[in-house]
Amino acid sequence: MTNIKVAKVVSIFVLLFIIGITITSFAEISGTAVEDAKLRKTASNDSTVLEIIPKDEEVEILEEQEDWYRVNYKKIKGYVQKDQIETNKTENNQVDENILQTNTLSETNTVSTTPVNTSTSEINIGDTIKAPTNIAIYIRPLINSKIVNSIEKDVEIKIVNILNDWSYIATDTLNGWVRLEEVKGIQTVNNEENQTQEEQTNQEQQQEQTQTQTQTEQESEEEQEIKEAINKTGYITSTGINFRKEPNTDSEILKVFAQNAKVTILEEQGDWYKVEHKEEEGYVLKMYVSEKKVEVTSRSASERTENTTSVEEADISETEEEVSSSTNSTTNNTSNKGEEIANFAKQYIGYRYVYGGSTPKGGFDCSGLTMYVYKQFGINLPHSATAQSKIGTKIEKSNIQPGDLVFFSDYKTYTGIGHVGIYIGDNKFVHASTEKTGVITSSLTSASYTKRYVTATRLIN
Repeated sequence: MTNIKVAKVVSIFVLLFIIGITITSFAEISGTAVEDAKLRKTASNDSTVLEIIPKDEEVEILEEQEDWYRVNYKKIKGYVQKDQIETNKTENNQVDENILQTNTLSETNTVSTTPVNTSTSEINIGDTIKAPTNIAIYIRPLINSKIVNSIEKDVEIKIVNILNDWSYIATDTLNGWVRLEEVKGIQTVNNEENQTQEEQTNQEQQQEQTQTQTQTEQESEEEQEIKEAINKTGYITSTGINFRKEPNTDSEILKVFAQNAKVTILEEQGDWYKVEHKEEEGYVLKMYVSEKKVEVTSRSASERTENTTSVEEADISETEEEVSSSTNSTTNNTSNKGEEIANFAKQYIGYRYVYGGSTPKGGFDCSGLTMYVYKQFGINLPHSATAQSKIGTKIEKSNIQPGDLVFFSDYKTYTGIGHVGIYIGDNKFVHASTEKTGVITSSLTSASYTKRYVTATRLIN
């Protein structure tokens, strides 16, 4: 009885030994080309031919895919049709078709093997992970199987199947079996992507909040600037500036401001300010309103002699009180066309002198300014001081009124008609003088213009 038990034990050990030898023999599967075979890049007859395997040449079979073998021939890996390869089978070295089928990876990187439940809850079929280190790839899920390649650290790996302590993986260029312990517990790329997306979403939300806050602050600053701009005190920069009913140069003139007249800015409309003056609201061009009073000099200081190469601007130093009576008079006589023309011309004081110019945008020369001003009142004039002097009614110098044209001889030769301006009252006229001064006001009593004065004409009744 004891001998029988011993015999059984010995038989079991012998059987296990034979199985071990058989499993070991599965480590390498080879085959022989039965004819000249085409080694293709993929398992398709339309795929690129990598090499021609001569008849009777031996190849290493890596895996099976339907009608194809994936083989290794002289370190060139590709696909050969099964009917062109005969597997090398001997009595003691049989190919385990089940294991060969287990090694098969379809074109879509999927396998039909049901995963075995092990202690690998961290890794699931379908996960994509990053290789934590360089990992060896085996041809089959056996520790003594042949290592066919390796995966470098941080390469993305897709988990195709899990079998016991092994995982079948695929990359863009490689596939095979790896030890599960090599990848166990590694955070999946899927989770990393989710975390990255979540972090990106949080960052975007923070950026949106920051942008919204910045925009709100900017809007608040703009609103504050607008609030500061309105209900603010301003001062008229020059005498003779029109105070109009509407924000355009064709609108009714309510009154004419003196220099440094104090106004309250109510709002901004394009090139105009809506202002209040002595409980009356109207519009003034923004360019004639300043936050500070204009510094003025005495009248005697303004009476300077002009040389023959330039024209001196007469100083306007009247205070608001000094011209209050004339302002009221003008307001009461808005129907007087001459006053309207004179006041209209004053708004172009400071515009640049351009030879041949006849528009505010392009600049003015002397006859271009008078031509432009009178055109706004329906009177067309030629672009020439000499030609303009021949139009209208000649009047004596002592009878000149605002709106009349005043003519002067050439400043070099003192002959003919060489210059023209618009009389605005108080012995002053507006004219486009020189490139240096632009449009200015000058006095008829100055030395130069007294000598050069020729005549005056009136174009309105």
